[in-house]
Amino acid sequence: MNGPGGGDSDLGQPIFATADGVVTFSGQADGTSWGNVVTLWHGSFGSRYGHCQKMIVNAGDRVKAGQVIAFVGKGYQGRFPAHLHFDIFKKKLPTPGFWTNGDKELLLQYFVDPWKFLKDNHAKDFGET
Repeated sequence: MNGPGGGDSDLGQPIFATADGVVTFSGQADGTSWGNVVTLWHGSFGSRYGHCQKMIVNAGDRVKAGQVIAFVGKGYQGRFPAHLHFDIFKKKLPTPGFWTNGDKELLLQYFVDPWKFLKDNHAKDFGET
């Protein structure tokens, strides 16, 4: 996700927790492309926020929906414009930087469409009922 202004217009913008949950990871993810990552477990699903400039939560912290957990940074060691990598997963990830590398079966095993999830669970935040 990139801000409406494109480029680095969202650099340093706050990242909010999608729902109440517990921080399961906050730090540098395995591999170099993810950068700083925060993962949350919300009971029946998880959320992951990648390419953070700065995290303000730690593993084990309890967070509330809408709480600021981090700030948007640049991805891939600063080579790309500021953006947020946002995932919703239905099964706990093997590692904080876990990715499926194009394996659709594995993708469907772990992840759900984040836009559909947000629309289904946060319609009022998008001005929909």
